[in-house]
Amino acid sequence: MSEGEWAWFRTGSGGAWLRLHLLSFRPPPPGWRHLACLHQWREGAEFLLGAGLPALAAIAFSRGLRLAVSLCGGGGTSGGRGQALKAELHSGLAECQLRLRLPWAALANGGKALELSPAHLEARLKRARAAAAMLDLEMAEEEVRRVLRAEPDHAPARLLLLQVRALLRQRDRRLARRLGRLFA
Repeated sequence: MSEGEWAWFRTGSGGAWLRLHLLSFRPPPPGWRHLACLHQWREGAEFLLGAGLPALAAIAFSRGLRLAVSLCGGGGTSGGRGQALKAELHSGLAECQLRLRLPWAALANGGKALELSPAHLEARLKRARAAAAMLDLEMAEEEVRRVLRAEPDHAPARLLLLQVRALLRQRDRRLARRLGRLFA
């Protein structure tokens, strides 16, 4: 619509028609207000996640991501602070999805966070946890090794690596037992 234009809007599938006259446009709020709002969404989502409400935290992270996309654009091409915030939001959403037992979605959001910020260790660790939950143990081991290469003293990564190796050994034992039965 342009300034001074009239338009008709329908309120629902069979609802009433409304006639709208656009008198003038208001200028958009300054960018720093959007950025402050983006920080508020992230902080609120982290509070909800800390309070043990991952479903509500996921909603808050998603709304923050929508605002970030409208503020910074959809792609990961432009650098800057907005891209780092989007990576944090994707990483937080991946954590929520892991807690809600949605590892495939967490894997996707961890990947998006890594596209935006390849050095984001927590996103890489969440991606490894999601891969382990989906029993893609080789991918999980590789992701954990990348985290440990970047930060050798990362305790959660070491613990996850031990768990993944135990699962790999258990899987190999089962496979050996099955093959032994097959060829016996």
